[in-house]
Amino acid sequence: MTGLIFETPGRSGETWRLEVVQHNGRTFANLRKWWLDRDGQWKPTKQGATFPRERLSDLRRNIEAYEAGDALSGPENGS
Repeated sequence: MTGLIFETPGRSGETWRLEVVQHNGRTFANLRKWWLDRDGQWKPTKQGATFPRERLSDLRRNIEAYEAGDALSGPENGS
């Protein structure tokens, strides 16, 4: 399954998007800043991160732990 998961406005008319995309037969989660060109088309910037789609559940779990005041440290959060 691919598609947009989350989008939030940034500064200067830019936006941040978290989406699931396919590239070369593999599925990735892509968190990236986008900008609007003169023709009104959104274009991705180099600012962002791409990681295997399977890690989205790890990201969700760590965000939930952070919000609960129980932030993880060490290998379970990738540090």
